[in-house]
Amino acid sequence: SVDRLVEDTLEVLEALSRRFPGADLVLVGHSLGGSIATRAADAAARRRQLPVRAAAVIDAVEGTALEVLPRTMAWLQARPASFESIEAAAAWCLSSGMLQGTSRAAAETSVRARLQWDAA
Repeated sequence: SVDRLVEDTLEVLEALSRRFPGADLVLVGHSLGGSIATRAADAAARRRQLPVRAAAVIDAVEGTALEVLPRTMAWLQARPASFESIEAAAAWCLSSGMLQGTSRAAAETSVRARLQWDAA
């Protein structure tokens, strides 16, 4: 839930504050992360006294992001353990609906940063 994500964020902020005493904290979030960042910054200021100095949000669309959470879990559970190539990973992302409204070349660019390569 959103409340759980905010609480998790506050726990991370507390750990960072302990690890780096006196450091200012800045939260940055995109989409659902933007909503979480603003809520966590507000909660930090009101009840936790954490040194959050700014929150930057990009395309904060909480409702849309929450609607796709169940689909995201389905993708994660259906995702193959490995892919033979970037092309294969991009093809799976497009065919599964994980990426929509994009070209294969754009999918390959997006997927490349998300892959972890095993030493062969």
